Amino acid sequence: MNGLWTDQEEVLLKWRADILRFLQQQKEDAVLFTHFMVINAVVGAVEGVDNVLLFRPDNASITRVSLENGELSLIERGSEAITVVR
Repeated sequence: MNGLWTDQEEVLLKWRADILRFLQQQKEDAVLFTHFMVINAVVGAVEGVDNVLLFRPDNASITRVSLENGELSLIERGSEAITVVR
């Protein structure tokens, strides 16, 4: 998770590309419930950041993206999880 997308194996790059392609093909507003790694893959691609892990979305937080003319843009990141290590 602390790596870069450019260092990942082809299977993971395809996974990310498939997610982005799915989002870019949406025709109507949608609500998706997903894992924080999917959220990071989308946010990183939209922001043009190569890091696999950008932030740790909290459970049930809401990250909003927009799709216009086939292009995704970030409206807002969901709130980040606060982890207490004891």
